[in-house]
Amino acid sequence: FKTTSEKIRKDRIWYIGQIVDGLPDIAVSNYQDTNLYGWGQGATNDYCNTKIETGETNQFLILLHNEATGGGAANFIFKEIQRSGATSTIEYYTNGSPVPYSAISNGITFSRASSNYTTIKVKIYNTGSSSGDTTDLRYRLTLQGYNDVYDEFILASTRVDPNIYIGFTNTSSSSQTFYLPKNSETEFYVIITNQDVVAERFRLKATPQDSQYSIRYYYCSNSTTNEITAEITNSSTGWITEALSAGDYVKLKVWVQTAATLTGGDFKIIDIQGAPFKNESKVEHLYAKILVVEGVPDISALDENNNKVGDGKDAPVEYISEKIKIDETNTYKIYLENDIAGTGPVHIIFKEITNYGKDKFNIQYLDKSLSDITYNVTNTGQEFYLTAGGQDYIFLRITGNTNIPSGDKCFVKFKFWMKYEPVNYDEFSITNTMVNPKVNLGVARIIDRIWDFDDYKNSLSYKTIRNVGVTFYIGIRNEDVVPEQMKIKGAGGNSTWDIKYYDELDNEITTEVVAGTYTTKTLNYMEFYRIRAYVLPAPSALPADTININISGAPLKNLTQQDTVSVSVTIDCTYVKGRVIDKATGSPIKDATIQITDAYGIKTSGKSDSSGNFAVPVYPQYNVKFVAQADAEGYVGQRKEFISTTETNYVYFELVPLRLSADKLDVRIFPHPATEGSGGNFVYSVPESGETKLMIFDLYGRLVKIVVREYKERGVYYAIWDGTAEDGSRVGRGVYIYVLQTKAGKVVKKLFIK
Repeated sequence: FKTTSEKIRKDRIWYIGQIVDGLPDIAVSNYQDTNLYGWGQGATNDYCNTKIETGETNQFLILLHNEATGGGAANFIFKEIQRSGATSTIEYYTNGSPVPYSAISNGITFSRASSNYTTIKVKIYNTGSSSGDTTDLRYRLTLQGYNDVYDEFILASTRVDPNIYIGFTNTSSSSQTFYLPKNSETEFYVIITNQDVVAERFRLKATPQDSQYSIRYYYCSNSTTNEITAEITNSSTGWITEALSAGDYVKLKVWVQTAATLTGGDFKIIDIQGAPFKNESKVEHLYAKILVVEGVPDISALDENNNKVGDGKDAPVEYISEKIKIDETNTYKIYLENDIAGTGPVHIIFKEITNYGKDKFNIQYLDKSLSDITYNVTNTGQEFYLTAGGQDYIFLRITGNTNIPSGDKCFVKFKFWMKYEPVNYDEFSITNTMVNPKVNLGVARIIDRIWDFDDYKNSLSYKTIRNVGVTFYIGIRNEDVVPEQMKIKGAGGNSTWDIKYYDELDNEITTEVVAGTYTTKTLNYMEFYRIRAYVLPAPSALPADTININISGAPLKNLTQQDTVSVSVTIDCTYVKGRVIDKATGSPIKDATIQITDAYGIKTSGKSDSSGNFAVPVYPQYNVKFVAQADAEGYVGQRKEFISTTETNYVYFELVPLRLSADKLDVRIFPHPATEGSGGNFVYSVPESGETKLMIFDLYGRLVKIVVREYKERGVYYAIWDGTAEDGSRVGRGVYIYVLQTKAGKVVKKLFIK
């Protein structure tokens, strides 16, 4: 650089518009990888983050460097200016002697000539308490007297717990056997997962091929597959994954081919091992055994739902566990297969190897022609001769005796192996558990202790009003010692009543319950399950309308073992009671129709019994007007009004017999004279079918009321007049005219209202 006096100065440095004596620079050497970070003032890599495990100590060498290339010494101040993140133990040393933290935090002053440096050793212990915890240290080296001339460096230490998982994609086991004929090939897949919360790379090594077994390895990335055989089989370097974040994984494909010179029983162990870069002592292994076979024995069986279980050698599920009732027989079809291609017929033996419960259960083996082979199967074994891909089958029958308590088990295990390769086999087991399925149902109100089955009853009854719903609970308890599911069926709603059902999670299950297809979860002994039911009457529901709801439940194992509960819901009501008699004779009139209209125009009706008595339900209403009307065949109907004053109101009717003949046109009114505001009952005859009118006029010929205007067949009829005019007003006292006009003629009579 050149000064303003045009003289060359090699012992001074021009820095941001001024000449200074030195240029500060911090660099750090990491003991783990021996790399140097941040060399050069203002370097772009003034940052170092290293990993640390539990009990490990990270060590760093901080180089405090005067970057000036000429001139004399300059004074610098080194200081830790910030400490953040997880709590850690940190020690500083110079020339092997400890430096107190107070000196580092306040600043250490020293002098260094150009191109020379001082070193400080840092040790970091116990970063945080959990993997992923990080401690950040920020250092500053400042030229003394020039606060704006400095260099900084950030040193980070992250707590880790490096861990790797290696597994097959089709099983959780760390070892698996693959059965291959000679001169055949197969492939399988392996995943490698980072099980630490901190990103990590992993080194993988694997068994190389030999003259009898060709082995290739492939890295599967998205839709591409890249061969990595050369790298992963290198015992020194192996194959290194990319950095995997927490829970991320890579997937490998392994391809194997057996030689034609191999014989049954030969095998090869493929060892795939991996370790995290941070700690390669944490090695995990995965073993794949390639077994050369002449045949592949496979046992499978049909369960009670006719599903095939255990298909394929060493299938994930190689057992059936079902229930059996007293004196019931469970029959199983057991398939025996040579699950291999391209070899000749082989001898395979089927044998029962374990039988618990044979003293309580009757167990029998039958061949496909239903001949008993129990002795062979339970002693030396039953031999089969199967071609490649060939199949045979037998039957197993298990019968429970009457003295077996619920919960006792029968466990049968059998083995199917190559006669000349005993290590090549498949196994299968069947368990039958004796049950005495029993369900207990109960119903409870919402105000009961619905969590306590003792508060549940066999039946409930409710009263409600229209458009106001009621809620009740159905309790279903398993009373067998063996866990069981229960099937539930409940009554559905109709046009007047809406019924809905909900499970314990408040999901609606109405469709399933009404159809009888709803099944509870599996219930342990004396455990019970709750279903909530909600019943809502429609606005059109009438007093005393009732719905009876029956709910039944049965164990899945025995649907005939039912229990039933019932709930009735009734629209609340009071009653209008009374009697209907013949006015002339005083005799009771049976089957008279009594209709009650309340103050809101709601109509309910009933029939009189053989004694003439009736009881018609109505909505509870007090101090309001009701209208009652009685009609009976052969009698003139009668209408009465009354004020509802008590819970039960009484009305009595005396009906007048119809004494007119359809052969003669006539009309009469009862009572007569009529009473103002009460009207009366008209009786009229229609000798000839046709349009019929019955009208009331005043003496001036003005129309007061049309009582009847409709087509009538020939016959005798009556009509009740309520004492009102066409406009709804009350017809007052006086003399009026009533006229019956039919196809057969007209009748005109006077009407007196008092």
